[in-house]
Amino acid sequence: MPLILLSACASHIDIPLLQAAQKGDSRTLEALLSQGADPNQKDAGGLTALILSARAGSAPAVQGLLRYGADPNLGGGVHGWTPLMHAIHKNRLSAAQALLDGGAQVDARGRSAKPP
Repeated sequence: MPLILLSACASHIDIPLLQAAQKGDSRTLEALLSQGADPNQKDAGGLTALILSARAGSAPAVQGLLRYGADPNLGGGVHGWTPLMHAIHKNRLSAAQALLDGGAQVDARGRSAKPP
């Protein structure tokens, strides 16, 4: 049986900031950001730490990233969704509220959205 590697599935595994964000690890995020990590860095799939934290449902991680300048409206992923869209898609209400409190736009559109 041939071995199939799906490297795109783990595209952020080698980036400590994104790894911590996916886990919702606000303490590690804070440490990395205070050492100069880019809060808007994207992985190969276009996901940012803020998107990953929003998808994980970690309001403390979202708040920490926003304090360090993460863009609450920077889209990413397959559809170009904003962090708020990702949080809503995953039903992460506390992360969605943290994003709204941090300036997330409610009327943003992903790449797949058609104009009205």
